[in-house]
This record gives sequence, structure tokens and C-alpha cells, in this order.
Amino acid sequence: MPVVIRLAPVEFGEQKCVGLVMQRDGVDNAALLRRDPLTGLADRTQLLARLSELMGGERSSDQRFSVLFIDLDEFKKVNDIHGHMVGDKVLSEVAHRLSRCIRNSDLIVRYGGDEFVMLIEQADGWETFEPVIARIHAALSDPIWVGTEPLTISASVGGAELTDAHRKPEDLLAAADRAMYAAKRRGRCVAVAR
Repeated sequence: MPVVIRLAPVEFGEQKCVGLVMQRDGVDNAALLRRDPLTGLADRTQLLARLSELMGGERSSDQRFSVLFIDLDEFKKVNDIHGHMVGDKVLSEVAHRLSRCIRNSDLIVRYGGDEFVMLIEQADGWETFEPVIARIHAALSDPIWVGTEPLTISASVGGAELTDAHRKPEDLLAAADRAMYAAKRRGRCVAVAR
């Protein structure tokens, strides 16, 4: 990726040093710093910025990526039965577990409410994100303890790969969202947009 490198003088007591500042060229760096306040994950703005960057890339490798849309099953019941404070704790724990399911080069975002999106870069189809989906389900299979009570959380996952039909980031996200709802209708499993 193209980067801009700047040198800046830095003083540590009497020592004078040179600081190196690197930033990706042409990227809204403020967008890269935005975080969801509850989970600490990247926010939707950061996801859309990265998707736009990849979709506008000229290299064929930029065009090989997928998104996974993850929706927690029946999460409303957690809030209704235990209250929103417990719901927030559960969302934070889910975010922590999901962040361990991807590579450092990928991105996980709290999209809104109890929905999360994973951007899997350098994806070569189902073979790339099938193991990620398996890790998601394994990570959520252990109960989340709220006080002395275990809560079991499951998720429906929909995946979509970039194709010529996706002209903008929202098109790709909509395809993954539709696949997620298809998975939910089939009994909380996985569906992939084809």
C-alpha cells in the first residue's frame, strides 16, 4: 500500500531524536481511528472506508475479499430478561471473542445493535472463510457468565464475496445481510450469497 512518511523532531530530556510517522496515502486517517464506544471494535464508518478503498483498488489482489454478516440469535431476550446493562456486557464479550477469530490483517466491526461484520481480505472463496465461520461458532459455544448465570449465545452468519454485481460497499453488505437472514430462516446456521 502507498504510504506517506514524515519525520518529526522528538526530544527526550536532553536527547534529540527523529520520530517517523507513517500513514497510508489517500486514506481518511480520522476514519481509521473511530471505534465503537461499547466494544472498542472499529465502527461502520471505518468498514465502509476500507471497503471503498479495496473496491477502488487497481490490483487484482485488492478485489479478492469477502464480508461475513453476523447477527446474534434472539439477543432481544437477553435485554428483556436481564436488562440492557447485562446485554452490554454480553456484547462486549462477544466482540472480544469474535476479534480472536480473524487474522490481524482482517477487520471486525460492530455494525449496529447485535450485528457484527467481518471483512476477510485476500479471500479465495468458501475455503478461506469456512474456517473463520467455524471459529465464530466455536467461540460463541462457551457460555457467557453473568454473575452466577451462564448465558448461551448463538449467531447466524451470512457471507458474500465481491463480484461484478457489487458496485459499491453497500451492495456487498446487503448481499451478506440477505444471506444472514436466509441462514436465520433455515435454523441459525450459515448461508453464502452466490
